[in-house]
Amino acid sequence: MKKTRIRHGFATLLIGALTVSMILPVQSMARAWNWKKDTGFSITYTSGYDSNILELSDDDIDRFENNELPGSTSPSTYDDLVQNFGAKFKIYSPKYLDFRRTRLFYTFGYQSFAGNKYNDRVSHSLFLMQDITRKVDLVASYFWIPQRYLRDYYDRDMGHIYPCEFTYHLYSAGLRFQVTKQIRLDGRYEGYQVYYNRYFTEYDSESNGFRVGLQVKVLPKLVFDGDVRYRWADNVGFDQNEIVANNASLLDAEYGDGSYGEEWFEYGLSWETPELLNRTWDVQVTHRLRHRYYTSDMSLEDDPFHAGREHLQQRLFLDVNTSIVSGLSGGIALEYEWRRTDSPNDKVPVVKDFDAYRAMLNFTIEIWD
Repeated sequence: MKKTRIRHGFATLLIGALTVSMILPVQSMARAWNWKKDTGFSITYTSGYDSNILELSDDDIDRFENNELPGSTSPSTYDDLVQNFGAKFKIYSPKYLDFRRTRLFYTFGYQSFAGNKYNDRVSHSLFLMQDITRKVDLVASYFWIPQRYLRDYYDRDMGHIYPCEFTYHLYSAGLRFQVTKQIRLDGRYEGYQVYYNRYFTEYDSESNGFRVGLQVKVLPKLVFDGDVRYRWADNVGFDQNEIVANNASLLDAEYGDGSYGEEWFEYGLSWETPELLNRTWDVQVTHRLRHRYYTSDMSLEDDPFHAGREHLQQRLFLDVNTSIVSGLSGGIALEYEWRRTDSPNDKVPVVKDFDAYRAMLNFTIEIWD
């Protein structure tokens, strides 16, 4: 195990900027701030089925069913019924200096698994949009998962299998341009940090990158959204001097340099349908593709799980929602996610490839808006 100093500098700076951005406009507001007009609160609830909650490979699933998958957490199933609870609070400043406005959104999320409570997790999300000119906005965000379970791994230092858990920080900042009434473009710096529990600090990583987004209103009720990201991740917990023989019988990925580059493409269409069954429907279809390639310069013998490895991870998503009654909307979401790995070590795809199917019912209640 190798200790890594946790760095929260960017997150602290971002939270401070979010707070200051809400305070400064008070000096030149066109009207007094009003709680009812300038805030909103909504609650979301999602319930459904996930066929592969730990993203296990087919080989892992076979071993699980035969009680041969090593672990100390002892999951009761590899699939599960899932519930998501969310609470979203938004706060706006009144317009000031003729047109400028500050918008801040906070979302609390809680994901719960019916048969595998150890996999429950919470999340926090902040998003800021600050008018600069009539067509340019500053946008910034911060997303934090305090603790998330990944799966059980063998720790070489302790000689035992332990739950592998991590803390996740994702943040971004940049500009959004309303090029025309139909076209919006944004560009942001994006970084993240992943820090693991004390048994697996070898996995700790920090990443920098950028993202470019494009939104085009193709028709009055048909919108295209596209997003391109690039990341460079440094496995800061890795120390080549600590390399020991890989325990291939445990099919464990702890050993070696997990640094990588990643290209991310996501695009989709959102459509508000004509009236059907006495109501309109919001339909969203998206496809996401992530191409990751590991940058370890070690030999295949010394780093069999990373040297020469790359993979494609894809997701297809369909979401259909409609207004049920005033203040209540709901719908269904279907998702298929899969990963396919290429490596000179033929054992890697066996343990890294996975497929997952998800089906969810979702509801949103606007408490006030």
